[in-house]
Amino acid sequence: ILAQAPSMAATQGDGGWGRCGAKRLRASRRPLNGRGEASRKYGRCVMLATLSCVCMAIVELLLEAATKDVRGFTASQAALLLSTAEFAGCCIVAWLCGARLMADFPGWRGARAWLSDLRSDFDTTAHTFAVYWLPYLGVACMLVTGTGAANLAVHWVQYPVKMVVKSSKLLPTMAISALVGNSAGYRGRDYFAALLICVGTVVFSYRSGRAGVPTAFVGAGICLLVLAVIAEVVAMNTQQRLMQRNGVAATSVILRQNFCCLLVTAVFTFACADVAAIGSELRQQPRFLGYVVAVGIAIAM
Repeated sequence: ILAQAPSMAATQGDGGWGRCGAKRLRASRRPLNGRGEASRKYGRCVMLATLSCVCMAIVELLLEAATKDVRGFTASQAALLLSTAEFAGCCIVAWLCGARLMADFPGWRGARAWLSDLRSDFDTTAHTFAVYWLPYLGVACMLVTGTGAANLAVHWVQYPVKMVVKSSKLLPTMAISALVGNSAGYRGRDYFAALLICVGTVVFSYRSGRAGVPTAFVGAGICLLVLAVIAEVVAMNTQQRLMQRNGVAATSVILRQNFCCLLVTAVFTFACADVAAIGSELRQQPRFLGYVVAVGIAIAM
């Protein structure tokens, strides 16, 4: 649209559909040259990156407000609810964008046909199913660990510390990305610059506990943030591998990994949490439920 805007504006200024206007319109329909195509892609990347930054800032503000407005929920219950909202929101948006769970499954002809194949040849069908879903399940475990640990840590450490620690995952990202072959090797000065960022994070985290929180819990919060960073780095590299080497669409990766995350959190909820008590508290605290829904929408965007 941006590339065609000057020619369209000239068309309107020349009397709408006159001879010169039609010529300019035909010119605007010609394929873009290499520079124009690169400019268009660059502009789209800048737009998406800006939108992502704005939405993530909104998510963090909502999470901070939610953790300050927790009444009647334990720290683990609040973290579980917020994490579930994030996964559900991503699933819904990816599905609305056209992604489907089994679109790339080999020989997929529908659930009824798959069940028939499973009864007739259990070993082959089950093995194919496991190979298809295992990478997404692994990514889901990492995402659940990263999201849950970070949401739990903010109950014991100051919120800016969470932001700084999570923003300093440059060094592990570079190391793991080069190790698994997702990117070219980095030079020594690149690692040194990333190391300086991590050192700054360590200094910033000094005396990072919330008021009235015991020192042991503050240390546990820092450890949870470090665990969240490592889990997210592993998840991001696995996502990149799926998209670049296996040719899976980005929306499909988002839908499948977050669907697996929902399954993991559901199992964890029914196994370790009091579902009836959580539902009763949500009915009594509609404001916190609003935070949960808003977090799901913002993280999905």
